[in-house]
Amino acid sequence: MSRAEREALLSARVSNIIASHPDALELLIAGGFPLLAQAPLRWAMAHTVNLGQAFRIAGVADAKQEALLQALMRIDVPASLGDVNNDSAASYEQGPLLESSLDNASGAVAEPPRRH
Repeated sequence: MSRAEREALLSARVSNIIASHPDALELLIAGGFPLLAQAPLRWAMAHTVNLGQAFRIAGVADAKQEALLQALMRIDVPASLGDVNNDSAASYEQGPLLESSLDNASGAVAEPPRRH
């Protein structure tokens, strides 16, 4: 893994990593972030921190960090991040949850869409 690829992963928002590849979420969960399996926590937190910050917050051991970075490399996440960072970051933050919540005339927060 090149230094640039490593930095791209560590500085990428967790939400962008998740959006970059269908298998990224499962790798993150197995790699030290089991709370991402819970959709409400994923919706609330994934767009607020980058991977490097998430490692520090969760206290993920260095060896486990390296294993996760290598696994993300194997599925070409760094190559996909440019497209996600440019095209999808705003849509993730202002996606269906936010739009449906704002469109709700009663003022009640709508249920987040379910991912299957």
